[in-house]
Amino acid sequence: MRTPGAAAWRASPRLRRIGGWVAVLALAIPAALAAAPAATKPAAPAATKPAVAAGATATPIEAAEAAASAWLSLIDAAEWVPAWNATGTYLHATVGEAKWLTSIARVRLIAGALVSRRLKSAYETTYLPGAPYGHYVVVYYASRFAHRNPAGETLTLMKDSAGAWRVVGYYVK
Repeated sequence: MRTPGAAAWRASPRLRRIGGWVAVLALAIPAALAAAPAATKPAAPAATKPAVAAGATATPIEAAEAAASAWLSLIDAAEWVPAWNATGTYLHATVGEAKWLTSIARVRLIAGALVSRRLKSAYETTYLPGAPYGHYVVVYYASRFAHRNPAGETLTLMKDSAGAWRVVGYYVK
């Protein structure tokens, strides 16, 4: 059965390349990870959150959001190798460094420069389909890029053995 979209897909090598790059980047995390559950309550925007007092511990979601923001600043600055080094061991075991570096550079090149990014939601979980049990936080941003507007960025962070939050999945939709 042919659909209008299928004809455009076959006719456009660029669309095929974009789809391939997104698929390669999403190898580390199944597509199910990119979708937040419907019952999840969105987190308050960062501007309305109370500041964590010095010496006080942040909640897991706040700590993961801070780690996600720091990691995204590396990605936005095209600091691919430091961003790879800051990712978690689960991503390292799932996708090779060379493949990841190539994929992230291509995806961000196609999307273009970041125009804006706004935190939409974040939630904590211990189970994600296709991933080992662990302590995860999934963070979703509503983003705008020069060539992809609107876009969504989903980051999956996992707490490592040292207690630090590390990105183990990054998906641009």
